[in-house]
Formats: sequence, C-alpha cells, structure tokens
Amino acid sequence: MEFNNCSLIILAGGKSSRMGRNKAHLRWKAKCFLDIIIEKGKSLGFGEIILSGYRGKVSDCFSVEDELKERGPLGGLHACFKAASFEDCFVITVDSPLVSPDTMKKLLNEHTKGGNEVTLLKHEEKTEPLIGIYKREFYRKIYPVIKKGSAPVFRALDRAEVTILEIEGIEKEILNINTKDAYEEFLKENENNRAV
Repeated sequence: MEFNNCSLIILAGGKSSRMGRNKAHLRWKAKCFLDIIIEKGKSLGFGEIILSGYRGKVSDCFSVEDELKERGPLGGLHACFKAASFEDCFVITVDSPLVSPDTMKKLLNEHTKGGNEVTLLKHEEKTEPLIGIYKREFYRKIYPVIKKGSAPVFRALDRAEVTILEIEGIEKEILNINTKDAYEEFLKENENNRAV
C-alpha cells in the first residue's frame, strides 16, 4: 500500500485546556504545528487530509466535526473514519509535529504487512494510540464504546486486532506537547534543529 491510498487524519479539535491556547497554532521555525504536519502529509502524497474538529479553513484539506459531542479523541476518530474516502487512515495528533516521514513510512509498511485493523507505534514500553493506522470501518467498534459518554481510546482498542511496531530512540519524535512548560522545553531543545 502507498500513502496515496490512505487518508491522513490530524486530530486538531481538542480544547487545549492545559496549554491555554489552540495547540494547532503553536509555532516552530515560523510555521504552526498544523501546517508542519499538513506539509509532511502532502510531501508523502496522502490521498486526502482530514482535520478532526478544526474550525479554520485550510486549502486541500477538509474539516470534520464530531457527530457525538464531548467524546474526546474517540469522538473525533469515529466521525473522521466515517468521512474518510480510503480504507486505511493514518492518525496523528496536532501536538506531535516532529514525527518523521521515515517513521510514518515504517508504520505504513508494518500495517501493510501485518494486515490487522490497527497498527500502532510503541517505544520504551509505551504504546501510542493516537499515532497509528486504522481501518476506516473501525468506527463501527468505536460507536458502542462512546454512544453514552466519553471513554479512553484503549477501551475501543480492546475490541481490535492490533499490530504493534516498536521503534527505539524515537522519544523526541513522539513527544506530545500538551502544556506551556512542555512547549517552552520543546522550543529550547529544538531551536537549532530544522523542522522535519
């Protein structure tokens, strides 16, 4: 499978309450996080780019609102999978701008080889439920989990056949920037590095 047969879903609809401002608009090297990930998606040739919960307009992308409100990331995944044009959906959070094209390619290769519903990244014994590839039909398994309220992503994943790709040494790539302190630390550590 190639990226052009895959949807890229960027989870960009969170409340950013711990950050105090929209994480999609955080800036690094004169670009916002959302633009960094979109540019990466375009360079890899994804068949389409879907923005989950993003209220702005971005050319060559389309935004999808949650059907079931206040359901957290699973609500975003549920709506975006239903809207996706492709069978396979690559999911990434907007606060992970450093995930490299190389890591994304490895994940896609593992997903193609593994043949399961879901393929997720793992590093240092931690599995990342929001950086991975899902079959679009997985929305059918999400719905029963969130129809009455929000739930952790792993509760839906308990219903899935999951392939895990473990990659060592990618901790800085996978960093989720959720707080003001984490953002300041990120800027300090990466001030001399180019955007990937």
